[in-house]
This record gives sequence, C-alpha cells and structure tokens, in this order.
Amino acid sequence: MVRSGFLAIMAIVGVASQVAVAADMPIKSPPPPPAAPVADWTGIYFGLNGGYGWGDAEYTSGIGSAISTFRLPSGWTCPTTTPSCVVTTYDAGTPVYAILAPGDTFAGPPGTVDRHHIKGGMFGGHLGANFQAGVVVFGLETSFDWSGVRGTTGEIQLYTFTFPSGCCTNPSGTTNQTPPVATGIHGIFKTDVKWLATATPRFGISPTNNWLLYVKGGLAAARLDVYATRTDGGSVAPPLVSANGQFWSDSMQRYGYTVGAGLEYALTRNFIIGVEGNYYNLGTAHSGGTMTAPGGGIGTIQFNEDVKVAFWNVLGRLSYKIDWTNPVR
Repeated sequence: MVRSGFLAIMAIVGVASQVAVAADMPIKSPPPPPAAPVADWTGIYFGLNGGYGWGDAEYTSGIGSAISTFRLPSGWTCPTTTPSCVVTTYDAGTPVYAILAPGDTFAGPPGTVDRHHIKGGMFGGHLGANFQAGVVVFGLETSFDWSGVRGTTGEIQLYTFTFPSGCCTNPSGTTNQTPPVATGIHGIFKTDVKWLATATPRFGISPTNNWLLYVKGGLAAARLDVYATRTDGGSVAPPLVSANGQFWSDSMQRYGYTVGAGLEYALTRNFIIGVEGNYYNLGTAHSGGTMTAPGGGIGTIQFNEDVKVAFWNVLGRLSYKIDWTNPVR
C-alpha cells in the first residue's frame, strides 16, 4: 500500500514538471502567408488581342481627263465646241452639259473632298520580347489583326447632266433642239480595312512588381479596299443610264505609322493581361483609272481619287511569357 502511494506521488510530480517545462518554452508563431509572385518582364511572349476601331476616310478628287464618250439618247447629236453650248466649270449639284469639263472626275472637279467615318471590330495576335533593367522595360513587338473597320459615305451628288438648251439636233435632223434627258446621279464611296500588321519598339516603366505601363510606336501596314457605287440615277430617261451598281473598286496595300500606349498586369510569372490604345495613319493612296457606268449610257468617266485613312482602336490583351531567366512555374 505504501509503495503504491509513493508511485502515484512520483507520477504526479513528473507530469507537473513536464507542464512547467512546456510553459517555459517559447510559443511558435504561425507560418507567414506565401508571398505574391514577383513579375520579371524579361522574356519572350505571345498572345491574343481583340477590340474595336474607329476613324475617318477622306477622298479628294484629282485631275481627270476630258470626257468625250458620253452617250446621248439614240439619234441625237450635240456640239462640243460651241462656247454657248458647253459648260467649262463644274459644281456638284449644279446642272452641267452632257460633256463634262476637262479635268472633272467621278466625284467632281479637282479638290472636291468627301469624308466619312469608318468603324468595326478587330481580332488577332501578337509576338514580342522584353528586357527589364531595374524598373525600365525595353521591348519589341509585332502584331497581325483581321479587321472589320469599314464605312461608307452618305449618298453624295456625284455629277448632274443636262443637255444644252437649243443646241442639239434631234433624230429627225431638226436643229436647235434640247434632248429630253436630265439626270442627277448619286452614289457612295466605301472604304474597307481588311487587315492590319504592325512592328513596334516598346518602352515601359514597372512602378510595382506586377504592373507595366508602356508606350509604343513604329510601322503599320494594311490592306485597303475602296469602292465607288452608283445608288440612283435621279430623273432618268433611258438610255442615258439603265442600271445602278458598282462603278469602281481597287485593293491597295498601304504603309504608314502607329503610336500607342498600354497597361499590363502579371497574374503570374507567365500569364499577363492588359489593355492598350493605338492610333494608325495609313497615309494617302491614289486610286484611279477609266471606268464605265453599269448598264451603259454614260460611257467612260475618270475615277481619280486620293484616299486618306486614319483611325484609333482599343484592344484587350492576353499574353503568355516564356522566361529565359527563370523556369516556368
């Protein structure tokens, strides 16, 4: 009995001493949360981008050649040299004689300007490389986008024909007659940016680990399609004009410049999201030649236009970066 009591007392003393020792030990703090990934912008990247573009297209009439193939109603003849029977100036909306003055073109005299808005969606991809030195980031990027940026003029007065009063000879041979034809022809210009490619150096600042603010600028190239279409013939007495339709079309590859700025955020060391805005100026292109009106009647007329296109866009971006200094995580 005495031995059992002694053992119980010793057990109690042992437990108490362990509790005392444990109380004197320092308490361990919980482990810190994992640190946010630190972006290193150095590396090669590629990705997708998409957005919306808007801007303007401007058509300026150049100098055409004399028009001598305007077809009169069957059997009629009109002089082309009698001063009182030939108008030598042109003003859109003002009636002129059947033979346009030398120098006039599809949309009027030299210097006539028609302007319209263009807009539409864009989608494509990009490929580039960055090098980071401190907070400064240098880069080079190329991109290619399919474009739905397009637009048309409102209906414009292309030209108006009336025949000289009392100057013509009718099919019966009677002189000093006026053909029973007067026509006011209207139409539209259409501009379509089919695709766009760029090559641009970039310069950026990374104010915090995961953010990059940058500017860019460089070369831009695009395919530009232009169209001229007659939409109505005004007051028409056949066979002057018998059909509406497309007068002219031209496809051109244009070169110009682009400038822009953007903001990117590194979700991880490899995935990057961003947004950027850009301005594109594709310069001035010449489109011209001799065209024939649909359905006959008018004969040939010069299309001679200088076409200037410039627009903006805003793009969202998603990129994947391949580190050349760190393993992929």
